[in-house]
Amino acid sequence: MIVEFRSVKFDLALPSLLLIITLASTILYPRFKERFSSILGQTKLRIRDIAIMVVIMGAAVALIAFIPQLVILVFFSASYMLVLFTFAYALTKKWYIAACVSTLYILAYAYLWNTVFLNLFTVTLAILIATFIGSSLSWKTSAVFACLLTAMDVFQVFGTRFMVVSAEKLIALRLPVAVILPMFPSSGKIVLGLGDLFLAGVLAIQVFEKYGLKTGLASTGVSALVFLTEESLLLNSGIDFFPATIMVAAGWLTSLGAIKAHTHLRRSIRSITAESPPKQSA
Repeated sequence: MIVEFRSVKFDLALPSLLLIITLASTILYPRFKERFSSILGQTKLRIRDIAIMVVIMGAAVALIAFIPQLVILVFFSASYMLVLFTFAYALTKKWYIAACVSTLYILAYAYLWNTVFLNLFTVTLAILIATFIGSSLSWKTSAVFACLLTAMDVFQVFGTRFMVVSAEKLIALRLPVAVILPMFPSSGKIVLGLGDLFLAGVLAIQVFEKYGLKTGLASTGVSALVFLTEESLLLNSGIDFFPATIMVAAGWLTSLGAIKAHTHLRRSIRSITAESPPKQSA
C-alpha cells in the first residue's frame, strides 16, 4: 500500500509584514497625530460619516470592475499623487518636499517599477492612512468602521464578486493597492489588499489610545499570531479569495480578549495577595 502525503503550505512573510505595519502605525501615531489634525482639525468622524465612507469604498470597488484599465490608471495615479502630496505637506509643512514626494511616485512607476517599489509605496500609504484615520476615530467609531468594512468586503467577495474582479484589474496594472510577497518557507506568492493593511493599523492605534503603548504593541503580536493561524488554514483549504478583513478583525478581537483576560488575572492575583494574612515573625 502506498501512502501519499500532501505538503502543508505555510507562510511567515505576510504575517511578519502585517506585524511591521501595525507596529509602525502604533509607534508613529503619536508623532503624526497632531500634524494630521491640520487636515481635518480636531473633528472626529461620526458613525454617519463612517457609513458614508464605507458605502463610497464599496461603490468604488463596483465601479472599478466595469471601467477600462486606462481610466483606472489615470484616475488612480492622479489620486495617489494628491494623497502623497497632502500627507507629505501635513508632515513637513514644505510644499516643495511634498511635490518631490508625489513626483517620485510617478517617476518610479514610469521608469523603475517592480514588486519592491509596489510593496514600498503600498506599505507607506497603508501606514499614512492608518495614522490619519486613526486620529479621526474614537473607540466606538473604530469598531463600527471595522464591522461595516468587513461586511462590505464579505458582500463584494462572496456576493457580487466585484472585489475579486477589481483586485485582479488593479494588480494587473501593478498599482500600489496591495502587497505581493513570496511566501516563506512555502513557494508561491500571496497578496493582501491596502484596505486590510490600513484596517489593521487603525485597530492597533485604537488599542494604543485606550490601553497605552505597551499594551498596544503587545496586541499587534497577538493579532499577527492569529493572522498567521488563519492564513495557514486558508492556504491548505484550496480557497483562492477570502475577505482578509475577517482575519484582521478576528486578530483584533482576540487581542482584546487577551487584554481582558490579563487584566482579570492581575486583579485576581492582587485580590488574593491583599486577602492573605501577613506572616508573623517568631
